[in-house]
Amino acid sequence: MDIILIVHLLAVVFCIGGVGFVTVVIFSITRSFYDSLEKVKLYLGLKKRFSRLARICVITVGITGLMLFWQKGGFDWIFAPRVYYVMLTFKIIV
Repeated sequence: MDIILIVHLLAVVFCIGGVGFVTVVIFSITRSFYDSLEKVKLYLGLKKRFSRLARICVITVGITGLMLFWQKGGFDWIFAPRVYYVMLTFKIIV
């Protein structure tokens, strides 16, 4: 398996897993807090740590995605009129 694909998939898994963790675990924990200040402190601490990981993952996914696209010869047919190719064009633009 190609190392670029492995890095791409791991970055996607870390990003989605982090969002899932924050959504399921942290929101469940904060429901038991009565003090709003405690909730804010917890959110700010987690945001600082998670935002670094999320930025690294998003940048890694973008770079490795373009590398995979280039490796598969994607730029040869990027503006072809088929629906699948048009969707890939929109993904790259976004």
